[in-house]
Amino acid sequence: MPMTTDASSPYSTGGGGVWIEHRYAATLVAALLTEDPISELGDDVVPHSVRLQASYISPIDDVVVEGSTRDGLVRRVSIGVRRDPDLTTSDEKSVPLVRSFLRVVAGHWDAVAAGRWRVALAVGVSSTAVQQTDALARIARSVSSAAGFRTAVQRPGAAKAAVRTRLKHLDALVVAAVKGQDDLSQVDAEELTWRWLMALRVRQMRLEGVDESDRSTAVSALRRIVADEATAAADDVFAHLAERSGAWASSAADLDQTMVRRELSGFPLVRTPSYRQAWSMLDGMADRLREGTRPDLRAGEVRLELDRTEERARLADLMDQTGRAGSGLVVTGEPDVGKSALTIRTAQQLTEHGAAVACLSLRDLPESVVQVEHLLGGRPLTDVFAAGEIRAVRLLVIDGAEAVLEGRRDLLRDIATAAFRAGLGVVGVTRSDGATRVREIVQSAATQAGRPETVAQHVVSRLTLAERRQLVETFHTLIRFSADTRADWLVGRPGLVDVLLRAGTVTETSTLLSEADVFVAVWNGLVRNGEEHLPGGASPDDREQAVLAVARRALKLPDSPPAAGASLPRLRSDAVLRAPANPAFAAGDEFATDLTDRFRMS
Repeated sequence: MPMTTDASSPYSTGGGGVWIEHRYAATLVAALLTEDPISELGDDVVPHSVRLQASYISPIDDVVVEGSTRDGLVRRVSIGVRRDPDLTTSDEKSVPLVRSFLRVVAGHWDAVAAGRWRVALAVGVSSTAVQQTDALARIARSVSSAAGFRTAVQRPGAAKAAVRTRLKHLDALVVAAVKGQDDLSQVDAEELTWRWLMALRVRQMRLEGVDESDRSTAVSALRRIVADEATAAADDVFAHLAERSGAWASSAADLDQTMVRRELSGFPLVRTPSYRQAWSMLDGMADRLREGTRPDLRAGEVRLELDRTEERARLADLMDQTGRAGSGLVVTGEPDVGKSALTIRTAQQLTEHGAAVACLSLRDLPESVVQVEHLLGGRPLTDVFAAGEIRAVRLLVIDGAEAVLEGRRDLLRDIATAAFRAGLGVVGVTRSDGATRVREIVQSAATQAGRPETVAQHVVSRLTLAERRQLVETFHTLIRFSADTRADWLVGRPGLVDVLLRAGTVTETSTLLSEADVFVAVWNGLVRNGEEHLPGGASPDDREQAVLAVARRALKLPDSPPAAGASLPRLRSDAVLRAPANPAFAAGDEFATDLTDRFRMS
């Protein structure tokens, strides 16, 4: 749309109170956050943007609000803010305001006539002049032409004499506003008056003196989006919005919900209601990740969850810093050292202390960000992340980030960029072989999102001597490994220990000198089920072929036969395979853990 050079801001005209305009803007931004309609735009539309001092988009530039109608079109209202306009023949201060209204209805008449562009006058004092102008606007909206409007005003009982007199004052203001303006003089003055009044909504602001009911209404609505619906917190949010409105106006800010929620990072906000579907999907991904990353080790009825107190404290401190700064962190370490389980437990710990943490696995997502957004209801990822809980610490944890080595580089970058733009810190969890690439990608995303901080890295260590001792004392079958210095690498990596315990091959294994030895032991125990073939169950060969079929498909090898159906349930219960997170985007089962996933590369 063309730019205008004749905006009518009260900053330049002195027409009625910067202070009240800021408070009024705060009520509009509050409606943007709470997703409530405003009368200026219409009860059938929820605002999706609020622009302040928007002379680049509207001749009436004090405030411009937009929302989408049910048919997907945009409706706009341009609002002029004045405390107490005279609206009389001699009211020279109102001439620039009227001229800006006329420029909208003359230059954008098709949009105005179709109801897609309204104009509004927000006043602090409901004077007689304002009330009479409002009455004329209501009559103008009830007819379809300038001639019909004049007839309706003169109809007995339609308008009082004082209202008809007010029309003469407004006609005079229109004539004064048109004088010397070539773009306006092409339309008849009476036509312009009718167009202006037909599009006009008069809004009395109740924001000062004994009547501050607009403020109270906004605070009441804000309670729905603050944690625990605390009135004091909602009041603080409104006060902050009013304070920030000055800076937003001076920079001609274009505000949407994502930007404002990022601005309110210091206030505890709940999730945006209209994003419930998207967050339900993300919560499901987090549940799947937690269920597939057990923090305890098991052998029959014996279970042990290592506290890893020191390692968890170090990681918690780094994740807290990352979430507060909205920066990046890569958590890495040897395969099966427990980095995923440790990170997820730490995320839960931070959540219990008030942080907002979303967790997902890169492997659980479709292959492109377009598909991810489709999965989340067609919402842009940045908007989805911004619609999440607002806390002092906000994090997105992305497990399985080494999947970038398998073609998911762009997906990680796009997800991380969206999270950074929404004000979240990003934690990527990856095996050591993918750490360098993951860190480069997260750093690129941070730079793209305007985050200058360098992405940090944390290496998860093997179990300490005390933790290994606790492990051996709990699972006696590991005692002989504790006495063999050649097996230190194994006992220090809980992921390897866990899968060996579940495979039941520890006591039968004579030597475990490398991961290859572990894979053989696990293959024989978990995949081939110790060569046991129960009646009605899948044979060891069937189980093996089912796993090989998943490996071939993951490696995109040709002629991959489907996995044997009878084998899948048992392999799932043995935590070798698992059903895909999103069957619509997957061809079948996938490996359940980081270790079993490496079967396909062995």
